[in-house]
Amino acid sequence: MDPVLAWRDAFDRVCALVERLDDAELDARVPACPDWTVRDLLAHMVGLGVDVLAGDEPDDHNSAWTQRRSTPGAAGRRTTCSPSGGTPPTL
Repeated sequence: MDPVLAWRDAFDRVCALVERLDDAELDARVPACPDWTVRDLLAHMVGLGVDVLAGDEPDDHNSAWTQRRSTPGAAGRRTTCSPSGGTPPTL
């Protein structure tokens, strides 16, 4: 499968799952990652793509960069289900 089509398919499936969630559901704890909320996990999942498109991905994925992307709440809730580019609104 074309990797872009695979990404698009995964993107669409994740969006279908989360677009209907309300704030209480987004703030629910993730059983497999109890320190994380659904919102944190979603931000983590799509935050890397946002960073790559913004040119913020160091070759070495150094510890400071990785920490900003793997700490609950650290993603700044800056992601959304919108592949249109630009600065995404806050979740």
